[in-house]
Amino acid sequence: MHSMISTQIEENLSSLILKNHDGSEVTVKDYHSNIAIVCVSLYCVYCVDLLPHLKELSEVSSYHFIVLANGETDDHKEMIEYFGWEFPLVLMEYEQMDDIFGMNELPFVLFLNEGKIVQSGVVHKPEDFHFLLKKAG
Repeated sequence: MHSMISTQIEENLSSLILKNHDGSEVTVKDYHSNIAIVCVSLYCVYCVDLLPHLKELSEVSSYHFIVLANGETDDHKEMIEYFGWEFPLVLMEYEQMDDIFGMNELPFVLFLNEGKIVQSGVVHKPEDFHFLLKKAG
């Protein structure tokens, strides 16, 4: 699955510093193993439908989740409390997600192992996530 685009995304991620909902910094380098970066929009029906499943998906996979979502800080706090999320939730607008990951549709997930992309794709429902997770190995 490796290409020049994948290499460029990996380089972008290696130096990217994200702000978690609580103001703490999150970097891909903080995680030394498997990471699933999940990109969603609060204005996307498929994304909103996927939100209730993220906690369970994070619990059944060996990947550490980082969720990137647009919206407001208050929206993020409410989602964390309502869904009981314990993974980082980063405020990021769609345009910035697209600039970093080169995706063209949401919700989108990027699986990384040791900082290298092992799988990525659009995830409309939990079954899509499991399909990509199986391919990621």
